[in-house]
Amino acid sequence: MRQIDPFTTLHNKVPCRICGTTHDAATSMGRAAWPDSGSFSVCVTCGEISVFEVSALGQVALREATLAEVRDFTRDHPDAVQRIIALNAMRRDAR
Repeated sequence: MRQIDPFTTLHNKVPCRICGTTHDAATSMGRAAWPDSGSFSVCVTCGEISVFEVSALGQVALREATLAEVRDFTRDHPDAVQRIIALNAMRRDAR
């Protein structure tokens, strides 16, 4: 992984588990973006919430979030949830 600015870290390419969009960077809203195992990932294409798993060599993978993790995410990140809802509504309206 390589941090390219305070809010963006490049990592190996990983597909979204739902839509297949390839992701190669982690970004953050207002804080340093360095994905650790257990950090949340939100697909910019479909809005799916996944969880990062990072190997000892720094390779990133995404796994399905558990129901408890999704509850924690929605409780701890209400602004991100509102952005996901707005993004999905814009996509729906564009069809």
